[in-house]
Amino acid sequence: MDVVSRRLELLKLEGLGLSQAEILKQLCKNYGCAERTVYNDFEIRASWQPTLQGVNKSQDWVLKTLNRDEQIYRQASRILHSESNPLVQLGALNTMLKANSSMREIAAVSCKPLEVESTNKNSTVIKMWQPNDEPNRNSSKVLPLRETKKLP
Repeated sequence: MDVVSRRLELLKLEGLGLSQAEILKQLCKNYGCAERTVYNDFEIRASWQPTLQGVNKSQDWVLKTLNRDEQIYRQASRILHSESNPLVQLGALNTMLKANSSMREIAAVSCKPLEVESTNKNSTVIKMWQPNDEPNRNSSKVLPLRETKKLP
């Protein structure tokens, strides 16, 4: 059970924004394990993290993440309407914006083309925009710079 609690703590500390070195130091101190054990947890996390978090399919991960973002949005909305301090309200609005943006990004990644058949002989296909639809995402159009002249 120490392994499971150590790995859960690793994920929690990482989620709080601690660096790998800080996580290593804290886990070795709290669980009395060797540094190599924690490094090994980082190296093989792809094999244990989905099982530990209960996410074995990508669709489950999408739903779980959307649910978390929705809960964050609701809590921030409640704070926005219950607090009178303008700085707290601003922070709540910022949190709501970030949660909403995250939900939109997740929805855009998980979207598939939607096909709709019309009632007449012709079939109508509606395609939603996909991130891969842009031919050369890395090549951007460079506009020429205006020449600047130095004043004497």
